[in-house]
Amino acid sequence: MALKEENFVMLHSGSWNTTAGMGVFDTNKPPSVTIRSLVGSRTVAVEPSEEQGEDAPKTESDTAIAIDVPETTETTKDDVEIKTESGDKEGGEQIEDKEEESEKQTDEPQQEGDKTQTIYYCGSALTEAQQQYPESELTVASPIEKGIVKDWAAMEALWRHVLFRELGIKRSRNASPVLMVVPTDWTKEEHERITQIFFENFNVPGLYLAEEPLMILYGCATVTGLIIDIGHNSTGSLHGAWST
Repeated sequence: MALKEENFVMLHSGSWNTTAGMGVFDTNKPPSVTIRSLVGSRTVAVEPSEEQGEDAPKTESDTAIAIDVPETTETTKDDVEIKTESGDKEGGEQIEDKEEESEKQTDEPQQEGDKTQTIYYCGSALTEAQQQYPESELTVASPIEKGIVKDWAAMEALWRHVLFRELGIKRSRNASPVLMVVPTDWTKEEHERITQIFFENFNVPGLYLAEEPLMILYGCATVTGLIIDIGHNSTGSLHGAWST
């Protein structure tokens, strides 16, 4: 696959804003997408009749992202009492059998009706959700705080929204490599997790993780200099040379 410069995506997620743009031929081109790094989440029960095919949308709106979360089945006190009453009528041995069956039920595959779905809202969909749902149902938070990812599922939902909703990229025919700007203190494990998300879940043809100071210097056509980074939570300076 030939990778064209106009298809490259520049992506940067900060504690306050997430910015993105298409094309790397102009290093001083402003980002075409700038949204708050906020993600709303709401957990709802999924009825068997509501389950849909793989290609069908599973969200309430076109910009909401849903993830199925299995819920552990627990045996309630009422269930134990009902089984005990039936065992009293049939004999003490059957009471033990009923209790053993109730314990085994927790290890068996859960019923379809016990599934829950976590729906994520980003961008304009989050604004609509905040007007539609009370605070007790909708949790709004930033998945990245002080440069550290706190919630990877919400972080993935935010990236998915930017790539497929804001930039209009088609996942099935993704021809847009991603150049992602990351902090210098992110670890190898974080780099590996980002790589897995973008290749396996977003189907990108290529990915490059670039440190923030290096991208700033690239914009000035150099690889050596003093960088002063004024962020939402802190301001830092860094001097050095980066190898290309």
